[in-house]
Formats: sequence, C-alpha cells, structure tokens
Amino acid sequence: MADNGVDALGGPIAAHGRILYNAAMTTKEIALKTIEQLPETVSWEEIQERINFIVGVRKGLRELDEGKGIPHDRIKEEFAEWLTN
Repeated sequence: MADNGVDALGGPIAAHGRILYNAAMTTKEIALKTIEQLPETVSWEEIQERINFIVGVRKGLRELDEGKGIPHDRIKEEFAEWLTN
C-alpha cells in the first residue's frame, strides 16, 4: 500500500456486504466513502471508531505486504500454549 492510499492487494474490501474501497481510491476517498456509508445519526465517536478500524486493517495489510506478518505455524503454537495454560 502506497502513501497515497492505494491498496497493494488490488481488490475491493467489503464490510457488511458493501464495498468500502478498492485499489484505485485515495486515502481521502476511502475516508469519505466510509463516512457516507454510516447512518445519518452517527456520533463523532462512531465515525472515529470506524476510521480507526479501517486504518488498522490497512496497516496490517501493509505490514503483511512488507513480510512483517507472523507465520501461521507460530500462531498455532501460541494459541496451543494459551489454551493449555
């Protein structure tokens, strides 16, 4: 994902059955589309929460693209430890 907000994965991202954004959209376009899809009675806190969620997902995707993810086998080992302790 580039600094201009273009998602390196290239595909649309769906939430609640709606397309939120695609690879061609800028960060500003994603933010506006996200807010437009919220109900008219949304609070500032709910807007902030939704934007923060999108930021977190995009950060995670970028980190995966950069090879910073945790290998699946390691996660399975950690879950096994958590479940037995």
